[in-house]
Amino acid sequence: MSDANVRTFVGGVPITKSSLSEAVEWLYRRAMSREPESVRLVNAFSVASADKSIEYRDLLRGKGTNFADGTPVAWLAARQLAVPREDIHVRGPSLFSTTLETRELRAFFVGSTNEVLEAIRIRVESPHYRAHFAGAYSPPFGPLTPRMFDDIAAQIPLSDVDVIWVGMGTPKQDFIATKLASVVGLPCVAVGAAFDFLAGSVGEAPRWTRDYGLEWLHRLSREPRRLAGRYTVGNLRFARAVWNQRGKTCVS
Repeated sequence: MSDANVRTFVGGVPITKSSLSEAVEWLYRRAMSREPESVRLVNAFSVASADKSIEYRDLLRGKGTNFADGTPVAWLAARQLAVPREDIHVRGPSLFSTTLETRELRAFFVGSTNEVLEAIRIRVESPHYRAHFAGAYSPPFGPLTPRMFDDIAAQIPLSDVDVIWVGMGTPKQDFIATKLASVVGLPCVAVGAAFDFLAGSVGEAPRWTRDYGLEWLHRLSREPRRLAGRYTVGNLRFARAVWNQRGKTCVS
């Protein structure tokens, strides 16, 4: 990733400049050299959550790499850096599936349900994928605790794993990925709904909705009760965070 040191801020959250192909190659190199790295895929809800929570904001501003996952975040970041959107847009499900399809990495999966993880195993072990399924663990539902981190880390056969994928929802998955990376010394990538998309348990939004920044509307129509608060209140909070940053854009 030649522009790994180029960053901008969206709603106060640092975003690293990278295309999808650059991010895949960068992650592959990190995994092959077994470098601890927390990777967060930032969308509008991430920015809104960081605006609400000082702890989460500090996490996203701390050690690790943030890519622009959501289209609105990528639009704003691209505008600030004066680059095409595709040069800074790393959609989480695309990073997940493309890496598994094209790189010979031993992958471990944390999150979701045993049924989803089994479906992922079947997909990854098919000839279409170059990655190797190194194992999976579905933690019990509950709040983040030191015991949860210890239980997750204990499930990972470190000698047989190159990269860890975490799919447990924002912001929980970002805290887990950051903690895991430091504990196990491997790249940990928080990719959320990508688990369900790959398993086929949830259908992805049509391409045109993603291109126009309307993927959230598609997901809201499918799960209105669960996502109504996230997208109505969250989108307003995202807009406020971006508005409050006006005139303070920082590029490094």
